[in-house]
This record gives sequence, C-alpha cells and structure tokens, in this order.
Amino acid sequence: MKQLTNRLVNILNVELKAYDKLLEILHEEQDALVNWYVGELQAIVERKDRQLEQVTRLEKKRMDFLSSIQEDLNSLGLPAGNGEDSIKLSDIITMMGKPEGENLRNLQKSLAVVVKDVTTTNYKNQVLLKRSLEIVNANLNIYAQSDKLANTYNAAGDVNSNVEKHLIDGAI
Repeated sequence: MKQLTNRLVNILNVELKAYDKLLEILHEEQDALVNWYVGELQAIVERKDRQLEQVTRLEKKRMDFLSSIQEDLNSLGLPAGNGEDSIKLSDIITMMGKPEGENLRNLQKSLAVVVKDVTTTNYKNQVLLKRSLEIVNANLNIYAQSDKLANTYNAAGDVNSNVEKHLIDGAI
C-alpha cells in the first residue's frame, strides 16, 4: 500500500507542478493582452499550448493509474468504496491510513485550487482577447471608412481622385 501511495503522490506532485506552470503562463498571457504586447503573445500562446498538452498527458497518466488500482481491487474481489465502476482519488484517500491519506487529501485540495485558478484566469484571458479583437475591429472599420487612403495617378501623372482604396478590401 505504501508503494501505491508513493506512486500516486509522485503523479499528483508532477501534475500540480504542471498546472502551476500553466497558471504562470496564463498570467503572462493576461499581462500581454492587457499591455498590448502583441509581439510576445504568439510565443506565449505556443508555450500555453505545449503546457496544456503536458497537463493532458499527466491527467491521463493519473486516470490510467487509478484504473489500474480499480482493476487490482476488482481482481481481489474488493469494492472500490464508491459503488461505481471507477475508483476516485477520494476513495483511495478514505482507504488510506492517517498520514498517507492526509498527504493525498492535501494534494487533492491543492490540485483543486490550482485547477480553479487556471479555469478562472483562462476565462478572464478569453474576455480580454475578445475585447481586444473588438477594439481592433472598431479601429479597422474607422480607418476603412475614411474618405481616401491614398490618391492614385493616371497614365498622364494626374491625380485620379475617383479611386478609393480601403484596407478592408485588401486593395492596398
């Protein structure tokens, strides 16, 4: 049982660090959006995508480990404790003794807090990004509706003022 607990603690610690790193990247993204650091935003988004992939892999690893525990319990004829087909971390915490169970409970709480922070920060970033796009689109519309962006010249070198070129039309 000690080996099982140690393995689970290791998995949860690595997952917690990955979520902390994701939260750090999301804060950088938020800073870039608020301060209009457009040049940095692409690199931040790429780092965020890579970190999300890592978090997804780690979550799958944890779920696979819990499934293997479930299979072991089933092969021994022991119930998982929740009456369902799959075992949960809270079930394992309940099965553990005081020190191991408490350690797992603390990790579970920490993970829940950081996941909530990631979700909240990601939502805020989505709102900021949407608002930034609205501002950019409004500015482009104002620019496109200006009388003339540029004068064009005919073959004789005279100004041809009948031609309008707009950024939105892609004619520039």
